[in-house]
Amino acid sequence: MLRRQFLALASAGAGTLLGCRPPATAGPQPRRKPTGKAGPDVLVVGAGAFGGWTAWSLRQRGAQTTLLDAYGPGNARSSSGGDTRLLREDYGDRVLYTRMAKSAHELWRRYQRQWKARLMTETGRLLMVTDAGRSILSERKERLERFDIATEVLDQSELRRRWPQIHVDDLAGGLYNPNSALLHAKDACREVATQFESAGGTFRIGSARPGNGSGRRLVDVELNDGSRLSVGTVVFACGPWLKTLFPDLLGDRLKVIRRDVFFMGTPPGDPRFSHPNLPTWGITGPSADAEGKAFYGFPDVLGRGMKACPTNESNQFDPDLDDRRVTAFRARRAYEYLYRRFPGLRGQPLVDTRVCQVTGNTDDHFLVDRHPSFDNVWLVGGGSGHGFKHGPALGDYVARRVLDNAGDPEYDAAFAL
Repeated sequence: MLRRQFLALASAGAGTLLGCRPPATAGPQPRRKPTGKAGPDVLVVGAGAFGGWTAWSLRQRGAQTTLLDAYGPGNARSSSGGDTRLLREDYGDRVLYTRMAKSAHELWRRYQRQWKARLMTETGRLLMVTDAGRSILSERKERLERFDIATEVLDQSELRRRWPQIHVDDLAGGLYNPNSALLHAKDACREVATQFESAGGTFRIGSARPGNGSGRRLVDVELNDGSRLSVGTVVFACGPWLKTLFPDLLGDRLKVIRRDVFFMGTPPGDPRFSHPNLPTWGITGPSADAEGKAFYGFPDVLGRGMKACPTNESNQFDPDLDDRRVTAFRARRAYEYLYRRFPGLRGQPLVDTRVCQVTGNTDDHFLVDRHPSFDNVWLVGGGSGHGFKHGPALGDYVARRVLDNAGDPEYDAAFAL
């Protein structure tokens, strides 16, 4: 069904897709009867990294689960869209995310083998530092080794020897994690939704907002076509749209921030900037462009160019209506930075760009909690730019909370409203 719906959307033409409402054909559809013993009835709103994996985990635990998304899994407006995302376990002293990322990494590997699908590519990850950041290298190595995560501390000369294509004269060294990876984001979202359907879940295109309540329960949700759907339990995991649906509760807590993405062309016949000759990379410390904006990036793995993204952007963004074209100013800033950090790219063009968004939480933690007014409504979001990698582990955690209230004390406290 998922593949047919995408073909139908594609044939509808660009005019339909540019509207903020899905096509009229996305009205109520019969719910597929799950295989096996019937369990609780759960609606998951949002088919991104958090919602898709939550729906999959709920279905694996026997829940009759419907997954709803306004534009489809991996779509260009979602925070989980785009070609690639980073999978790392290095979170400094925020070790609860190191623990979750390690669990997620193991699940990404398992499902890649089980589904025979390309979900990830292990590239290694290089975090480079200036003199001011030199002290963090040994601290981070020690923390990661407590979790049995392979880690090397490299000095400047070793950086230059291994990756001569990187300009490192202003850098002191780096931390290298050889098993870190990049995730094939939009493909993974679509694969999770496909597997969810194959396991007896129901996927549909459409948007929903809270409907009528009765006491401490939400009775139904209102769909984009004006119809209403009765609900048992609802999980709203709709990324940047979460604060729009619950403005009084989350309007001051979540911020949707613009994130520009650039793909720099590589010289013809030159493999230095492509996997496996370059890991994913990032820099911490005052080694940035003229405005103090640091970058991180990925090697070319899909023939699309070497990916680079500036960090610390602050412009707020409307995921439905704002234009997704980068400005000439931001493009020039990317050129200046990449030509300096990777001199072999000088003279190469930007071959592609895109704009997505990060839903930042005020404390940079994820949000997983029950709605304070409705016992059968759960809020899941606040990915804060680092959520995608955690998808399979977070989805399992959310499913346990929703079905059994069997959480994890550390996560429960960090993710609370």
